[in-house]
Amino acid sequence: MAGPSPDTRESGGAAKVAVAGAYGFIVLGLTDSVVGVAWPSIRQTFGLPLGFLSVLLSSAALGYLLTAIPSGHFLNRFGAPLIMMTASLAAGAACAIYAGSPVFAMLPVAALLLGSASGSVDAGLNTVVANGQSVRLLNFIHGAYGVGTVLGPILVTIAIVASGSWRVPYLVLIAAEIICCAGWWAVRHTLDASRPDQLAADESPAGPVSSGLWNGGFVQRFLVAAAVVVPFLYTGTELSVGQWAASYLREQIHATAAAAGLAVAAYWAAYAVVRLVMALPSRQPSARLVMPLGCVVALGGAILAWLVPTMAGSVAGFVIIGAGLAPVFPALISLTPLRLGQERARHVIGWQMAAAGAGGLGIAALTGVLLGQLGLLALGPILVVLVLLVIASNIGMDVLATRHQAEL
Repeated sequence: MAGPSPDTRESGGAAKVAVAGAYGFIVLGLTDSVVGVAWPSIRQTFGLPLGFLSVLLSSAALGYLLTAIPSGHFLNRFGAPLIMMTASLAAGAACAIYAGSPVFAMLPVAALLLGSASGSVDAGLNTVVANGQSVRLLNFIHGAYGVGTVLGPILVTIAIVASGSWRVPYLVLIAAEIICCAGWWAVRHTLDASRPDQLAADESPAGPVSSGLWNGGFVQRFLVAAAVVVPFLYTGTELSVGQWAASYLREQIHATAAAAGLAVAAYWAAYAVVRLVMALPSRQPSARLVMPLGCVVALGGAILAWLVPTMAGSVAGFVIIGAGLAPVFPALISLTPLRLGQERARHVIGWQMAAAGAGGLGIAALTGVLLGQLGLLALGPILVVLVLLVIASNIGMDVLATRHQAEL
């Protein structure tokens, strides 16, 4: 009897990567969204001021950078399976510290470890998918991340209402990370087949291909810079809402813990639904159209949240921001190989993921510092400024990409 055809095996392998990747990104979304919703309760436990969440976010950002920047080199050297399994175990250990720490001083260490794990999974899987799979799969796994960010606030809300403890969700996450590690092991052969070809000249994170990104002409250098700036600002906007909305609603609008948690879940739900819908059609809308359109929608939501600082106005504004931002990042990643070529994109995507992690956590931390100084009502105008910066940088990237293509 004839065995399965190569096309069938390839299709089956892609399906396995899709399932493992979706679950991995659900767990990634869970870990990213839990701390912001839990923070009002965490700071009560340890007697901390509002802005101390920035300490955890900054630690996570540093960890993310340490693994996301050299992700292309790590993929070449070790392969995706080992990276993904190690990251899942590290994330599980970080969650164990969160769940059992008797003092706040241990939490930044856990945040650093969790950020390192997130950078490995995020950059590694995005690189594998962007170079070897379809845009639909990219939207699908990013939609799965959105599902995780919806479940995180719900998990925290149920735990706080039912048990009064913010630690319970981290116990659940330990089990989720162990299952995630087993999933990466199950698809290790398929992931290893997607491993980028070894680059003989690239024996270090700053090898010739990576460093050559910055040695081209004016347009190429600035295009690479723009490709890094856009995700930096984008995720900074996204996570500033996700991390601070609960504190804003509970302490400024005086919503209950349950109402604030569900509102943050609604924000992430809009984000997830749009990404999953974008993964459905066989004919994808133009990424160059999706990016500016999504930014304009997000700007409308930020303005609403600023000008109507009520429960209804704030939640509606947050939901609109989530829906607008949702398709922007997958569109950006899918365009990177087309704009810079697959060989360069392997490294640029690593830089983009590093910028996304640094921007998401770093800008969210800076937002916390500003809120501590200016008050929680400053969240609305801060979000408006951030979205305007995303729009401006995206326009600049489009202009540079057009010129770069003309020079080729």
